[in-house]
Amino acid sequence: MQLKHLVIIVAAFASTVIAQDATKSITDNVMTNKNLTTLRNFISANEELSKVLAGNDQLTILAPSDKAFTALGANYPKDPRDIESIVRYHIINKAAQVDDLIQTKYPNTLLTEGVKLPDKAGQVVVVRSDGNDGATISDGLERAKVEQPDLDAKNGYIHVIDTVLMPPKGPSDTAKQVSELSTFSQTLTTKDLISDVDNEKEITIFAPNNEAFDKLSRSTLESKDFKDTMKYHIVKGVFYSRTVENGTSAETSKGEKVLITISSGEVFVNNAKVVTADILTNNGVIHVIDTVLDPRTTKSNAGSINVTPSISLITAMLFAFSFLIFN
Repeated sequence: MQLKHLVIIVAAFASTVIAQDATKSITDNVMTNKNLTTLRNFISANEELSKVLAGNDQLTILAPSDKAFTALGANYPKDPRDIESIVRYHIINKAAQVDDLIQTKYPNTLLTEGVKLPDKAGQVVVVRSDGNDGATISDGLERAKVEQPDLDAKNGYIHVIDTVLMPPKGPSDTAKQVSELSTFSQTLTTKDLISDVDNEKEITIFAPNNEAFDKLSRSTLESKDFKDTMKYHIVKGVFYSRTVENGTSAETSKGEKVLITISSGEVFVNNAKVVTADILTNNGVIHVIDTVLDPRTTKSNAGSINVTPSISLITAMLFAFSFLIFN
């Protein structure tokens, strides 16, 4: 009787294990995986994707389960072009186990259409350890958990994930999806800054949250100079939170400088703290900050301050210098 029960338990366990053949390609393994039927159908309908995943290039696919696609509801993709973009965004351009992806932090995918990142690289995903020998993978807005890692294929690896990652959009559309950036999003429109953030290549945006805007007076928000203040938050270059170096001086879209510092694992730009990091866009990244930056001041979290001298201060200094010379 005990042996019979053991056989039943083993058989039940075996039915939940993914059939995997390390001698076959990623495409072949996806085709025989009963938990990946939606992904299988998408790949089968696209000859180019099927060839890529069956070819000799070493790749990694982040494979959303059928439940992950079902959870999309009204956002379930129907346009073949959207489907191809989504699948390409789940294919990393190297063979990598989960531990390797965690070390890479921001691996590039095969999604290049509409992407404006350095060196014409494919869009990235954000990979982090979950603290329990596992990993999460994010598009900057949604976060997927790796349910079954390191499924071996002859041309790479399959990692089954529980959420479909959506290709990042332009900064203005992305900001609309973040509740703490509703005021920032409105300001992009009212100050005619949509083209400044969406049409640029390779940028980082330090976007003040709603509380940061609440600290400002109405006269400041409505002033003609406030558009220039907002441009000061747009930085040339893509600076992800976990690869930026402490003490980085970055140039804004207006040619001014901001100082990026790291203290106790937290990232600061001038005197503002990054409260939400690495919201991906198709041309870089958005970091949410807790303070609206002042273009006249560069102040690090360590407290060093460099203030552009006012005309009155310069006048006073010249007067004092003249007094010393002639007396």
